[in-house]
Amino acid sequence: MTKRLSRKLGSALSILLLFGLTTCREPIEHSFSGAWKALPVELQGEAQGLPAHWAVEGQGGAVSTANALATQAGIDILRAGGNAVDALLAVQWVLAVVEPQSSGLGGGGFLLYYEAKSQKVFALDGREELPEKADENLFLDSYGKPLPFAERIRGARAVGVPGTVALMDYAFKRWASSKLTFAQTFERAIHLARNGIRVSPRLAQAMEYNRERLIRQNGEGNPYLRSGEAYAIGEPFYQSDLARTFERLAAKGAHDFYAGAIAEDIQWTLTHARDYRSAMTLSDLKAYRAVERKVEERTIGDARVFSVSAPSSGKYTLEALTLFDPGNSEREKLVRSLNAQRKGFKTREKILEDPDFAVSKQKTPPRLTIPEAQNTTHVAIADSTGNIVSYTSSVEMSMGSALVVKGRGFLLNNQLTDFTPQPGRINSIEPGRKERVTALNTEARETLGAKRPKSSMSPLIILKKNGSYWALGSPGGPTIVGTNALVASRILSGEELQHAVNAPRAVMLPNGQALVELPIKRDALWVKELSAAGIDLLLKHNVVSLGSIQAVEYDARRRKFIAASDLRREGLGLVVEPQVE
Repeated sequence: MTKRLSRKLGSALSILLLFGLTTCREPIEHSFSGAWKALPVELQGEAQGLPAHWAVEGQGGAVSTANALATQAGIDILRAGGNAVDALLAVQWVLAVVEPQSSGLGGGGFLLYYEAKSQKVFALDGREELPEKADENLFLDSYGKPLPFAERIRGARAVGVPGTVALMDYAFKRWASSKLTFAQTFERAIHLARNGIRVSPRLAQAMEYNRERLIRQNGEGNPYLRSGEAYAIGEPFYQSDLARTFERLAAKGAHDFYAGAIAEDIQWTLTHARDYRSAMTLSDLKAYRAVERKVEERTIGDARVFSVSAPSSGKYTLEALTLFDPGNSEREKLVRSLNAQRKGFKTREKILEDPDFAVSKQKTPPRLTIPEAQNTTHVAIADSTGNIVSYTSSVEMSMGSALVVKGRGFLLNNQLTDFTPQPGRINSIEPGRKERVTALNTEARETLGAKRPKSSMSPLIILKKNGSYWALGSPGGPTIVGTNALVASRILSGEELQHAVNAPRAVMLPNGQALVELPIKRDALWVKELSAAGIDLLLKHNVVSLGSIQAVEYDARRRKFIAASDLRREGLGLVVEPQVE
């Protein structure tokens, strides 16, 4: 851990004690616990150091996100009469304020939505898109070899056309309640950006971790550093540029992001990047459309499980699901899950890419593992009428490209690194645009689309015959598939939601090796038994946490909503009307 970060984390308690003494425009809100403890850098992953907590139960709907302020924004919308999609938009805009390292206007994601009225599940692809004129050798050096990862993310080289705003706009127009306007979904985010938040531990760490990149990409003047230094935990953090961007979107609509003044500022930022200027044009932004994809479905026992199809990894997450017998030991559960995960990955690595660029093609798989960052977020929402949202979004690396759009206060992604660097292979870069023949919506078919990189994001919805249901998902890069599959398998086998979320994890990687969390690694007998079962354990890393599940449930038997949040990050689950026993 750097001395600078140690000093900042060490001063957190003093800052928290000054909350009541701070003079400002009005009280500044924070979204984390003062009991959070910093972990040494040799421990990979994240954990809050908080005591184990249990799920919240009650009536009226439920929301679970990676940040307390975002969760509360969703709950407030439900209490005001909005539905799950209305709440989703409010949550996403707030996450852009409080969790820019993992989500925001400059990223993309996948939405799975169950509409209670039609009893249908829908899948939306808001994945970032390749600029039309991108070079197929974008990530190769002059000798035709893949560039080091640090070079791939330098400048604007890896920035894809953002999809988050288009996805939110499409979902709102298609499924919103009509009780709130698009502009009203921004109100809470505008308030927090303008009036300030207290910097959370994860945000403080991201600011410090990316300090040199932020300076390199933007100079000294960017919203995530103060005089070239990262903010400390608990310090007030104001984002006036972002507030103005929200206000413009509220007034002008999503069109301005892709074909108006905001689009112009995005394009200017990309073409004036210091180290590598992007080929993205205003035409690329204007042509972007959220794509309605085929829904992946699998029946497991008395439940139907749904996810998003390619370029999401939903199909392979469903293939990794299994049922555990009540008598299974924890070792047996993990062995079964890991073998199923390995099988799913084996297929995925050979065929997964943007389906509109995979038609009638024979390509060879990539020769190297593609680094996939873990700075992603998940949102799970259920409203009182039975509508369900399961939404995963990302900016790729921590703080994405570290490029802040000039005057707009938000970061751009670096998701193009999820492409295979060598041309002519599965999931490789292919310039140009093609017809979106697999799109189910007219909006996506009316223009040609550029290629989108594959993703491990795979939001899940589970529907049981008795009327009970769940929505869940996780961040974690390539560990998303295993994390989602393992927790969903526990739920399907009858485990209580929070117990399924809290249980120690082991997940498979695409290369056939398995990562295990510390409680498993430190148990010599457990490690021995897993190895004896043929699991190739990657034990050189001390992994504190794998993924961070956010989940909601409706228990039809007890007629209660349940909101669960993973103790591995800063999340919070709430219900509209909590039950106090």
